[in-house]
Amino acid sequence: MSSASIADGLVALPLEVRVRFGLWDEVLAAPEPPDYLPIARAMRHQARGIALAAKDDFAAAEVERREFVAARSRVPADASFFNNSAASLLDVAEHMLAGEVLYRQGRVEALSQTLGGHQREVGHRHVAARLHPMAAQQIEDTPDVERDLGGAHAALPK
Repeated sequence: MSSASIADGLVALPLEVRVRFGLWDEVLAAPEPPDYLPIARAMRHQARGIALAAKDDFAAAEVERREFVAARSRVPADASFFNNSAASLLDVAEHMLAGEVLYRQGRVEALSQTLGGHQREVGHRHVAARLHPMAAQQIEDTPDVERDLGGAHAALPK
C-alpha cells in the first residue's frame, strides 16, 4: 500500500466526521481535494450530497450523487485504504448517499429496498439508526414521535 493511498483516504475523514455530527454548512464549505486524491474527491461529493439532502435541497443532492459516480469512476481499480479496497468503501458510500436522500425524503419503502430486505425485518427505527446514528436516541428521547422512519425523520435536526 502506498503512502498516497493512505493520504487519499485520510483526507476524506474530516468530512466524514462533519457528516456524522450534522455539520452541513461545514461540509458544503469544504474545498475540493486535489486531483491526485481520487478517493477523497469522490467522498467529498458523497458528503455534500448527504448535507444537501439534510437541508432538503434534493435537486442539488442529485447533482452531487452524479458527481460522486463520476468521481468514483476515476478511482483506480486497485486503490485501497488500509486493508479495504476503495471499491468496497465507495460501495458503502454510494448506498449511504442514496439511503440518506431517500430517508430525508421520507420514502420508507424505497429506503427499505435500497438497504435490502433484511433491514425491513429489524424495523425502520434500526434502518434510521444505521443512516444517522443520532436517530435511535432521538426516537427514544421523544415519547410522542411515531416509532417509524417518518417519526425519526421528523425528530432529526435539519
